Amino acid sequence: MLLLFVGCVTGVGGGALRDIFAGDTPYIFVKNIYAVASLAGGALCALLLPRAGKVAAIAAGMAAVILLRLLAAHFDWNLPVAQTPARR
Repeated sequence: MLLLFVGCVTGVGGGALRDIFAGDTPYIFVKNIYAVASLAGGALCALLLPRAGKVAAIAAGMAAVILLRLLAAHFDWNLPVAQTPARR
């Protein structure tokens, strides 16, 4: 569980800091698949770590994140956006 949290915070936090320092809106608020790819890579790494060893688990997690991000960019995948209730 800690591995997933740290992986997601590292993957998303670094990009968010980059965007903030550049004066842009953080990408995580524009495209939601960004954080999901980070969580998926962390989960894959955590699952493979006891079975395949450190190097293979890290490589598989990294490949999963890169593949998900490339596919999301190519096919314009996004998660559904929550709708706020209309004010009266």
